[in-house]
Amino acid sequence: MKHVMLKKVATLLIILALAVTTAACSGGSGLPESSASEPSGIDTGIPGEEYCNPAGVFPIAKETVELRFMVPQHANVQDYATNQFTQWLEEKGNVKINFEVIPTADMGQKVQLSLASFSDMPDAYLGVAGTPGNEFFSATNIIRYAQEGQVIPLNEYIEAYGENTKAFLDAYSGGSLGVETLMTSADGNIYYMPSIAPSIGAMTPCKLFVNQTYLEALDLELPTTLDGFYEMLKAFKENDPNGNGLADELPLVGTDANPALNPANWIMQAFVPNNIQFHRLYQDNGQLYYAPVTDEWREGLKYLNQLTTEGLLASITFTQDFQSVKQIANDPNNICGGFTTNNLMGVVQANDDEAVDRYIGMDPLNGPNGQTAISMTLSPGNRGTITSACEYPAVVFRLFDLMMSEEASVLARYGVEGEHWQAAPEGSMSPYGLPATIEVVENLTEVPQNVHWNGINPMIDDFYGNTLYYSDIPRLQQINSETSTSYYDMLADNYVGLLIFTPEELEEIGDIEVTLDEYVKECLAKFAVGEMDPNDDTVWERYLSEFEIIGLDKYMEIGQAVLTRMNG
Repeated sequence: MKHVMLKKVATLLIILALAVTTAACSGGSGLPESSASEPSGIDTGIPGEEYCNPAGVFPIAKETVELRFMVPQHANVQDYATNQFTQWLEEKGNVKINFEVIPTADMGQKVQLSLASFSDMPDAYLGVAGTPGNEFFSATNIIRYAQEGQVIPLNEYIEAYGENTKAFLDAYSGGSLGVETLMTSADGNIYYMPSIAPSIGAMTPCKLFVNQTYLEALDLELPTTLDGFYEMLKAFKENDPNGNGLADELPLVGTDANPALNPANWIMQAFVPNNIQFHRLYQDNGQLYYAPVTDEWREGLKYLNQLTTEGLLASITFTQDFQSVKQIANDPNNICGGFTTNNLMGVVQANDDEAVDRYIGMDPLNGPNGQTAISMTLSPGNRGTITSACEYPAVVFRLFDLMMSEEASVLARYGVEGEHWQAAPEGSMSPYGLPATIEVVENLTEVPQNVHWNGINPMIDDFYGNTLYYSDIPRLQQINSETSTSYYDMLADNYVGLLIFTPEELEEIGDIEVTLDEYVKECLAKFAVGEMDPNDDTVWERYLSEFEIIGLDKYMEIGQAVLTRMNG
């Protein structure tokens, strides 16, 4: 998948551009006249054709309709009702959108209450899946609400109206990691419209950054092997690379608060694929494996134990929080040798020139597993669900499909051309080394604004995320982008993404999955710091026996069946 991702992005851009070109050739306005869509008196079987114009014909609704959307309150969206994105959608759709805006803290309760009421459900929920209490809006859990009649399947609407949706699904197709597979519930239906961020940075979640001032002081090169990595960290610890005469260096440090910030996960990837996002699973020719019970995992634990017990990987990694890592990385005494993160800008203070100049990216290590980086699954998050209370589902779906277009996605991410962004200079390149497409002149992401909905809607997030141009890119962002690009070329291709269980399957393995994750996290720390000895066969056998008690066999049996089903 990693080798074709950029090609798929380019393909999607071409498909959507051709769709726009075709529409432009149909008339001076760029859109066919609505009269062309008048029904012929023949029942075509197209859902909603009595009130909704055909795909590609605008406005969407034949007569003005009112819709009610339930959305989360967002500090950076000033007013949904008067928002520019709202006004654009209302004009394109011939609709009036009424918003039920709910504080994020109350969203889970409010959504569940409205679902339970049936009669008080909105036409659609947007952006609520990521809010507390709404985990049930995943492809696995949402089927329960479909079975009870609260949400509707979108398959026939995708077929009839989904020009942009079908282009998107085609561009990111393929096996158990294809977007359509990941969006499809176990009953074969799609119940939501997605948002997805196919950016190189997002796909490389766990990258190592090393203190280059240490390397220069000790005349060292970046290592490529496990032995070389050990020797580098040992030199950091013993040879006073910060030059203050104190043994205060922490060669490698992190936190267990986030898998991407724990260097132990980066190290273990050299021994066995270990998907930090989805339960340490990987596959080989369709066969499912669980990394923490393999001999390769044990070898990785031995290496990890050596680093930690010798003080090369700080033991506080397994107990401290993220803020502590930031303090260490930016310490004025230059005490940090290295750390892992997805985003260098989130760790190093941009206003501290000395700290900014310290760190450079380092490639994954060559180990028994070869040289691979930890992959992040393309997760199509739920951004739009249509309820059974909706009187005009075809209109709502077409609005959702419109949001998946290039025009809407760019407006919903970057704002208005000529005001918030402009075309990149001819021949310019993005930080990822790709031909640049646009330059953001006013960043609307982290400020209160009334231009878009701040990502709560269906969209292709970061449509041009890999091809943005910066006239004066911050050093931290440049280093992060260069490192991400290098890791992207080494992403593991045998990992397992989201497994789409049936409600019955989830009932069987839900508690097992949670317990397995907790047990592996706890034991990884204990093996690392020496509370458990990975070299002791008795300890290892006792460790493995606990998996039998938890129910690993049942979990793997059901997981294998699901993977086989998803692979088709």
